Amino acid sequence: MLLLLLLLPVASAFTFTSAPAQDLQPFFGIQVPWLGADVATSVRIGNSSTYLWLHGDTLLGSMRSGVRQWTGGMPRNSVATLSVSGAGAPTSPYVHAITPPNASFPQHGGFWSPPAASQWWWPTVGVNLGDGDVHIVAMRMEAAGSGLFPFATAGMDVLSFTAPGADPAAWPPPTPSSLPGVNTTFVLGCAAGVGADGFVYMLGSNNGSAMMARIPAASFSAHAWGDVLFFSGGSWAPLGGAPPDSLFGYVPSETTLVYHEFLNLWYIVWVNTFLSSAVMFRTAPHPWGPWSEGVSVYEIPPSLLDNAFCYAGKAHPELSRPGAPEVVFSFVCNTPNINQLLNRTEVYVPRLIRTTISA
Repeated sequence: MLLLLLLLPVASAFTFTSAPAQDLQPFFGIQVPWLGADVATSVRIGNSSTYLWLHGDTLLGSMRSGVRQWTGGMPRNSVATLSVSGAGAPTSPYVHAITPPNASFPQHGGFWSPPAASQWWWPTVGVNLGDGDVHIVAMRMEAAGSGLFPFATAGMDVLSFTAPGADPAAWPPPTPSSLPGVNTTFVLGCAAGVGADGFVYMLGSNNGSAMMARIPAASFSAHAWGDVLFFSGGSWAPLGGAPPDSLFGYVPSETTLVYHEFLNLWYIVWVNTFLSSAVMFRTAPHPWGPWSEGVSVYEIPPSLLDNAFCYAGKAHPELSRPGAPEVVFSFVCNTPNINQLLNRTEVYVPRLIRTTISA
């Protein structure tokens, strides 16, 4: 357990106490044929009590004597559903869906796949606009380079569809649309959050520095990307003029942007154990800032980091108890050692952490 004092960009101080969420972790273990996956971000399906969980590269196979028996199958993305009570407790099994919902839609190794056979989608975040549709921001990836990470971002797409019920197998294929201006150094959609002012705010990275864009929720729903404005020079402007303001330095390729009522602040959570063994928070009174320095709120145990790396910090507000001053988040650990990946069932599954906040 970790106890830390966080000085925020307001005249207040909060104490953060973090520990593994033992009540939640059993829901997110291996469920054959699903042997594990990364990303693990969640979004509410319409106005229901069911949440869609989005995963990236997914291992398929069986289990024998507590060891993964990987068959070599690895869809580039998969999904799961989980119903949650008003008290923030799961009320259903974590049900995985791996097979694409519509055989006529191009299938290149994922539950959803882009038309180009050489590319794939890694979902980063889901957006609920209250319009009855599901909106997913996804990195469109392609093979590039070599080494541990032989891939590059080819674009950022928004996938939208209407979900008729909680069974992903019955859903239609999504309508994809590409966010503007994205290239290998300019990435928009690392996180997205809906403000009370009717705008969708999207966190991005411009040559490694954080930037912020916004778009009216109705325009986001309609994929009207010409309405995207970037925070630049202390105001909002279209892309093509002055560059977006740099809000802070390092920005993760995937996180979540969430407003917390107890803090009365927006926050992001990120994990990158190539830089630090700690889970980090930043907070701000507005999505565009001013953002606090990153502060450690949870130290990942050395046993989990043994020949492994952790990433994909994601907040899950639906799993917090209503009115409780807390944050529930997840991260995923991975290892390049295939034997350890098969034998260590604590890696390549979401790790759930509950953080209690006190003033």
